[in-house]
Order: sequence, then structure tokens, then C-alpha cells
Amino acid sequence: MSAGDSSARDVEVPASPLVADTPLPFSDVCARIHDRITAFLEEKDVSERVKSVQRQTKISLDVLAEALDKYQYGEGASGMSCGELTCAQQASGALSGL
Repeated sequence: MSAGDSSARDVEVPASPLVADTPLPFSDVCARIHDRITAFLEEKDVSERVKSVQRQTKISLDVLAEALDKYQYGEGASGMSCGELTCAQQASGALSGL
């Protein structure tokens, strides 16, 4: 069993790619990422390994949300472009309501 085998996965991976063959508007790509993160975090009845990854994902998104609240685009975000920050903001919104 290798990592690429479907039998090696703990959760079902959506069949649609994050990035389509034809370019999508950036906001649509961010929305797709947000939807996938939200779906992953809402998965129930998963293995302990997946639960651990869900916990770590929530922690990581909390760190991103805190950084985005604390710093504006020009401050402290030198390693990320505005587009990456926008996408990160949408992804961090995946935690609301969980």
C-alpha cells in the first residue's frame, strides 16, 4: 500500500481538482480551498490520525487568523503576497461555526 493508493487514505479526497484546466478567478480558487478545508474539518467518525490533523489544521488556521487580525497587508506579512493573505483570510474563516 503506497500513499497514492486510495486504500491508504483515511478520508475520501474530492474528485474535482482545486485548480481547473481553465483559469478561474482567484476568489473562486479561494472559495474552493475554503470549502475543502471546511469539509475536512467537519468530517466525523475518522481515524485518530485524521483527528490529529484536524486539530493541527485548526491551530494553524487560528495562527493565520491572529496574524491577519494583528497585521495589515504592509506590516509583518513580507513573506506573503496580498493574494495569499486574502486566500488565508478566507481559509481562516473555515473555523467560524466549528
